[in-house]
Amino acid sequence: MKIIRLPALKVLIFTLAAMLLSACGASGESGPIKPKGNVIAGRVTMEDGSPLRGDIQDVVIGISGVSGAGQEVSYTPVVKPDGTYSQKVAHGMYSFSSNLFCYVVIMYGDIEFHLPLEHVGRKWSKRQDSEEGIVQDFVLKFTGPTPYGKSEGLNIGNATHWYGLSIGMSASSYREDIKQSVPMPPVGTKLTFTLKATGNGVDGRPLAAPVTLERVWQDRYTSVDLSDLMPAPYEVTGTATLPDGTTKRLLFQGPGDYPNYKPALSLPLQSDRNKYWKHLCSFVVDA
Repeated sequence: MKIIRLPALKVLIFTLAAMLLSACGASGESGPIKPKGNVIAGRVTMEDGSPLRGDIQDVVIGISGVSGAGQEVSYTPVVKPDGTYSQKVAHGMYSFSSNLFCYVVIMYGDIEFHLPLEHVGRKWSKRQDSEEGIVQDFVLKFTGPTPYGKSEGLNIGNATHWYGLSIGMSASSYREDIKQSVPMPPVGTKLTFTLKATGNGVDGRPLAAPVTLERVWQDRYTSVDLSDLMPAPYEVTGTATLPDGTTKRLLFQGPGDYPNYKPALSLPLQSDRNKYWKHLCSFVVDA
C-alpha cells in the first residue's frame, strides 16, 4: 500500500517549531494552561516536557460529549506546532477518547506509525463540565510501561504492557536447514543478547551504544522476550553460557530467514499501523 504523506509544508512547520523551541531552551514549561469557559485546551509534549521528536505528520486528539441541549457532539482540535491546542465547545459534558483515538502520526523513512498518546492525570475518561473550562495534557513516550501494563502487573513478555519495541525469542529443537535435531539449552542457561542499532531511533536520533540483555532459560515451553527497546532497526547477536560454564554462540532465524540460521539477526523497524510489529524469532545453541 502506498503511503501518502500530509503536505510537506505542515511537516516542515512542525520540524522548524520543534527546532526553535529546543534552540531557545524551551521544554514546554511555559506555565500551565489556564481553564477558560467552554474551551477545551492542553499541551502535547514528550514525557520531560520537551517538544515532540521525530518526523511528525499529525497529532490527533479525540473529544466527545453531550451538549447542554442533549446533542451528542465530537471534536478533533488542531494541535499547533508548539504542541498546544484550544477548542471552543458548546456548553456540555465532555471526555477524551482512549489512546486509540489520541495519537501521533510519525514517519520513519517511508513507514507510517500511529503512536498512542498518554493522558496526563485521571480525569480524561470522566465527563467534565465545560462551563469552567477543561484542560487536558498529553505525553508521547517511546519506551516505558503503558497504563494498561501498570494495571496488569507489568509482564515483561507482553508487548502491550510496554511502549517500546519487543522481540520474542523461542528455542528450536530441529534445524530444517541441516535436517537435524539439535539439543535444547539446559535449564539455567544464561542467554546474553547484544542489540546494535543499524539506524536512528524512531525519534530521529542515533542510539549511542549497543544494548546487552541477559535472560535465564527456563524450559522449552517458555519464550524469551526482549521488551521495551527504543524503536529502531537492530542487528542481534548472542551467546549461551551453560550451567557448566561453557560458552557457545547462538544462531538465529528471523522473518524471511527460513530455513536458515545465522549468527547475526537483522531486524528492520516495522509497523502494524498502530504500533511496532513484534518480531517473533527462534534460536539454537551452536554445536
